Amino acid sequence: MSHSFKKYQQTLISFSLIILIIIFCRLPQITVSGIHWDESVYINMGNHLLDGNLPYIELWEMKPPVLFMFYMICLALFGKTIIAVRVGGIIILSLSAYLIFRTHKHLLGGKYLPFLTVFYFTIFSCNPILDGVAVMAEHVALLPLSFAIYLILQRNLMEKGMPIFHLGLIGFLLSIASLIRYELAYFATAVMFLLLSLLFNKRSDKKLFLALIIGFCIPYITTLLIYSISGNIRILYITLIKVPFSYSRTGFPVGKKIIEMICKDIKSSNFLIWTMVFVFPLVIMHKYSKSPYVAKKILLFRLTFLLVVMMFTLLQLGQLYGHYMLSLAPIAALIAGLSTHLLLQTRLRVFVVLLIVIGTCLSLTPFYKQYKSHYSYYLKNNTFDTGLDVKVANHIKQYKVKGEYVFFSTSTLGYMLTGSISPTKYIDPSTILFSDIIKTIEGDDATFIKELEKIFANKPVFVVLPGSIPSSQDHSDPRIIELEKFIMNELNQNYIFNKKIENIYIFKRKITENVS
Repeated sequence: MSHSFKKYQQTLISFSLIILIIIFCRLPQITVSGIHWDESVYINMGNHLLDGNLPYIELWEMKPPVLFMFYMICLALFGKTIIAVRVGGIIILSLSAYLIFRTHKHLLGGKYLPFLTVFYFTIFSCNPILDGVAVMAEHVALLPLSFAIYLILQRNLMEKGMPIFHLGLIGFLLSIASLIRYELAYFATAVMFLLLSLLFNKRSDKKLFLALIIGFCIPYITTLLIYSISGNIRILYITLIKVPFSYSRTGFPVGKKIIEMICKDIKSSNFLIWTMVFVFPLVIMHKYSKSPYVAKKILLFRLTFLLVVMMFTLLQLGQLYGHYMLSLAPIAALIAGLSTHLLLQTRLRVFVVLLIVIGTCLSLTPFYKQYKSHYSYYLKNNTFDTGLDVKVANHIKQYKVKGEYVFFSTSTLGYMLTGSISPTKYIDPSTILFSDIIKTIEGDDATFIKELEKIFANKPVFVVLPGSIPSSQDHSDPRIIELEKFIMNELNQNYIFNKKIENIYIFKRKITENVS
């Protein structure tokens, strides 16, 4: 057996095991729609892209355009179903986990211990506490992030004779990550500055500088050219520059919130990961303080730098939701994996093994609950749970609404599943409640009531609302009160109640009641 074939075989076995680990953690919810609102919005944008439309023109969502390409590819390859996106999520997470596995293997070696990093990466990125069950934007960004981290942490990164393509690819990956999650531009800029300074200190060939910069600029230039040629450069500027800064000002100081989120994650499932992250600097300093190997000290600096920069990136957000923390997955998992690896080579190995056993049981508890819940549903209904969005869409589909206006104020995945058209360009209706955002896009005289008037001016055949709207519950937010009053008035005049599915109310326009 040749060396190359044996190496290929080992790679195939390792990647197959990683896929199985990812599938195990994500399988229970693979058929369930509507797990997270954002995922449904991204799927609709991907479907819109698949139909040949540019983002932000007819439909708008506050995310960079490369993100929607992932969902478009999933729908194109596997069909217009929720399972298609979940399969795509498994693939992209498996590739990311493999890259982090290779990084661990490259840095510390070992045949089996690098799977610690894979385990940490999986339970972090798929963590239900952090909204990791759905396929979020952060999940999509993990692939270019993991690849860039793998390249950056190679020991020979700044050695003489390194291929120009190597640095160009790093720049390209960092740029792509920032065009998936716009706040990652902070991370990308900081890492680019680090790499350029290292090249400068090494008095490297100017071609290396150019390769890194050109690689970073290619995705941005391509995006600018596409929107410039189509005459839509203004909406791109508003979406990628003005709105993110406007949105960040609408939020709250998130430093304290990040600490609270980490504490919650530690108590709920991932205390093992965070323990290893926190002890990592101590382990490295103890292990390599007297080591002649400069590479080990560089490793400490680069990993610590990446973690600090990513934490800083999270501080730039206008809000902080659980899934924002998923961006930390590759760095936190790698640090935790390396720390565990090194501790297992010390006299503390017995204590570390005990900690791993306890931590693993706690980390797997949320996944066990998912399996239990899904199995109970199957026993009760003799079918797998498809989620509320699919149930609502299946009911509305019988009215032949393909190509018709339907307003989903919730269950927005229904647009793709029914083939209907949104009566508003804002797939996420909550967007219009952010006055700064809506004014930035539509003009200073824009209000959410004017946007609602536009929606109902299109005379949607169906209006799908959550239970809180028709029940007219009291709210402290005057915008919600005004919104409910407007919608209730429209429903009373032009719509009749059609059906209630769980906590979703469906109303049908009176003039189309003869349709069966």
